[in-house]
Amino acid sequence: MRSALKQRSEVYRLERLILQRFELHPGTMLLIEEHWPRDPGFPVRMSVFSFWLGDVRHGFTVFKRLEEVDDGDFPPGWMKNRLIRFEPMGCSCC
Repeated sequence: MRSALKQRSEVYRLERLILQRFELHPGTMLLIEEHWPRDPGFPVRMSVFSFWLGDVRHGFTVFKRLEEVDDGDFPPGWMKNRLIRFEPMGCSCC
């Protein structure tokens, strides 16, 4: 089990990477979640990243634990507009 301090440091690390990758303002609302899906075929853990520009949600999923995610797992910055209207699939993982 991870300590709260370790988890918080991972979230801060990922926040910085997201802000840099997508050239977001430091005040941009971000949501970083780790899910434990139970559906068949899904990994044991996965990470869901969301950010809002105005009232529009953007986001993506990485099929890794938070501490395993690095900037190479993120979509390229130029794809930011393709991440618009990210809607979780409605399954237990999202």
